[in-house]
Amino acid sequence: TKDRTIFFLLDVSESINAQNRKTAEDYIKKSLKKMKEGDKAGIIVFARQAFVESLPQSRLEFSNLLTRVNADYTNIVAALELAAANFPQKGSKKIVLLSDGNQNRKEARVLLDSLTKKGIEVDILPLVSLGQEESLLEALIVPQRIKQGEVVLIDKETHQRTEIIIDEVTCQRYEQELRDFFQRVESFCQHYEINYLRVLSQP
Repeated sequence: TKDRTIFFLLDVSESINAQNRKTAEDYIKKSLKKMKEGDKAGIIVFARQAFVESLPQSRLEFSNLLTRVNADYTNIVAALELAAANFPQKGSKKIVLLSDGNQNRKEARVLLDSLTKKGIEVDILPLVSLGQEESLLEALIVPQRIKQGEVVLIDKETHQRTEIIIDEVTCQRYEQELRDFFQRVESFCQHYEINYLRVLSQP
């Protein structure tokens, strides 16, 4: 297999609470321990601006963040652009974005499409908060494109009320108790790309 470079993009804006921040950092630490031979990993932190915390290296050790940033904004685009600019020319490329998705600078959707077309894999791990409920969505498999009336199957076992929002826009919203079977969710959009999905749960 060819060498792979992974950039972890960590949202450190003020909208990320302490528990979700710890969850994200723990996820990065666990991921680094699972790196395969030939893999390299780097870390970028971002809020109003984005900074390289660690350039890609084979045995990256991550403990405490050293970079301090202005936390009053969330600029996902800056982080994505910085990662793309620091990838080596050879090998496969992957970005893991850890954020609540509450971007208030530029729109990231177009850039995400551009990165995908360039062969850069992008995983989005939403850091989600609702009151005191904290969770990290670690895996999500959905079709890249959906059309109006098209059905999306969601397999989630919970007796809590769950709200699913696609890409921060109420283009499709679904709220119901999800039991241990598939649920049918229809998109209200004419044509929409799923680049962000948030699952909010409450008792």
